[in-house]
Amino acid sequence: MIKSGIQEIILIAQDTSRYGFDRYGKSALMTLLKRIDKIPGNFKYRLLYLYPDIITLNEIKKLKTLKKFIPYFDIPFQHISQNVLKKMGRLNTSKDAIHRISYPAMIKEIRKLFPQSYIRTNIIIGFPGETKKDFQELKTFIQESDFDNIALFEYHDEPLATSSKLPHKVPAKLIRERFMELDDIIDKQLTAKEKARKGKTFTGYVM
Repeated sequence: MIKSGIQEIILIAQDTSRYGFDRYGKSALMTLLKRIDKIPGNFKYRLLYLYPDIITLNEIKKLKTLKKFIPYFDIPFQHISQNVLKKMGRLNTSKDAIHRISYPAMIKEIRKLFPQSYIRTNIIIGFPGETKKDFQELKTFIQESDFDNIALFEYHDEPLATSSKLPHKVPAKLIRERFMELDDIIDKQLTAKEKARKGKTFTGYVM
């Protein structure tokens, strides 16, 4: 690819953080990135997607040592409530979970290490069992976090998905109300960010 003139490579999987789990029983993503980083040529690469229940603070710091890595972080947080994340099966309960950091701390660490980074996420509204308290926690998380782009989704049952069999479904009308409330907050945040960028020059991180 490099010899043919390609200047940017995107490494993508449903969860790039778990690269190597099938062969080695643990993530081998950093090993892969270091090898890619050593390939001669004028090119850059970015990752889609890094799941927050797998990536560690140490791994984020290692990304800083890579010369060809584009600091575009697409991290599907999906929610902030421990109650909802548990129902999603998103909580890491492995023995090395102590090395994980909270979602807000992860965002701050990325900004600290990569001042010119671009952080995108997606959020699911109305997952089965999402309470008013869960939603308020999510809203606070969005208001206090520094995202460059947020994709907001309303939960819908999918026939083959495990979540479709979960109890305590959130009514569609309430999901829509919560969606609109959060969408308004996000729209104002991102509009302000776009205005702040006007007249300035940035590396092409946006997708």
